[in-house]
Amino acid sequence: MMMERFILDVQRSLDYYESQLGKGIASKVYILPMGVEGLKLQKPMQESLSPTIVELECKKHIPMSPNISFTEVEEMHLLPVIGAVLRRLA
Repeated sequence: MMMERFILDVQRSLDYYESQLGKGIASKVYILPMGVEGLKLQKPMQESLSPTIVELECKKHIPMSPNISFTEVEEMHLLPVIGAVLRRLA
């Protein structure tokens, strides 16, 4: 029941993005690592939503030294900081 509500909220957000903001159709939705074992959102979301659902991996999208390594839980805690830095650069 909670997953259905979550997916419905995501669909509403996608609809708003498309119709009210006029940004076009989203081709991908990135989800952040949750750091919670067993909580996998990608598969149920992909079954219900049109855009490709991708779990964000920092090292694939953000230039970092190859010497940097961190666990999924550490990455989960780093993402707000990385987002704040990238927002200031934009």
